[in-house]
Amino acid sequence: MASTSARASAMPRRTIVFGLDVSQWAAVLFLVLVIVLCVFPFWWTISSSFKSAQEILVGTPKLFPKGLNTVNYDYILTFPGINYIGMFVNSIYVTCFTVILYCILCVTSGYGFARVEFRGRDAIFLGLVLLLFVPQAGGLIALYEMMDKLGLRNNLNGLVLYFASQITVGAFIMRQAFLNLPRELEDAARIDGAHTFQVLWHIAVPMVTSAVLVITILEFVQVWGEFLVTYTLIDNQQRLTAAVGYAMVASSVVTPQMSQAHLADLSIYGTSDASAVLLLLPAVLIYIALQKWFVQGMLEGILKF
Repeated sequence: MASTSARASAMPRRTIVFGLDVSQWAAVLFLVLVIVLCVFPFWWTISSSFKSAQEILVGTPKLFPKGLNTVNYDYILTFPGINYIGMFVNSIYVTCFTVILYCILCVTSGYGFARVEFRGRDAIFLGLVLLLFVPQAGGLIALYEMMDKLGLRNNLNGLVLYFASQITVGAFIMRQAFLNLPRELEDAARIDGAHTFQVLWHIAVPMVTSAVLVITILEFVQVWGEFLVTYTLIDNQQRLTAAVGYAMVASSVVTPQMSQAHLADLSIYGTSDASAVLLLLPAVLIYIALQKWFVQGMLEGILKF
């Protein structure tokens, strides 16, 4: 007992501040610093979108705008020659239909790779995974020619079909989710007379809802902000999406068609930041609405081999 108490008294005492010792406070401060570094660019973009040219083009810009000046938003929504609202409508159409078709394809293919036995299944799945390492830009010329011959160029439905066919990541996630399910429930359903699609939609899918929401969010963000393929396949400005519209606004200068009063308050930085905020807003709202299930799906181990 004496030796134990002596060793305990010889151990250095930890300084506890508000329930945490020095090492824990150091970890907290480090994480706070990381969060600030990650959040600051988004805040700066939002803040600059409400600033006039005089507030942005100064030697030391301030962190907060003087007021909610909407001149940048008014400008891009009435941008000469660019129907930004119409581009948003196009983006909503392409993204929504793509996500629906993409989820159906990923769920069915993931279940097939996880539960259906057929020759060459693992080899086909491995080939699908290897497509992740093929750069998208490498096949743009062939894609352009193929879509042109199929009559799907300058067509929003062509974009939907192309984006929905890129099922590599979604099929991989759904396969891992289905592999984590116990087979007993599916076997019991088959004993009761259910066929494969009934087992899939009534038994398996309700048990992997989190994984479905994960691929929904990932695909929504991917398609909503996609620029390269859209700009390659779409020549008609009436069918361009919001991501391309943002690039057009961000690369343009303030035009003389605007009134002189507005020209004094506008800058290329403020207008591009306002366009970026409008482009980011739907994706951020979708993630906030579904973040609980997104995190749950990631924690369930759906990304394990």
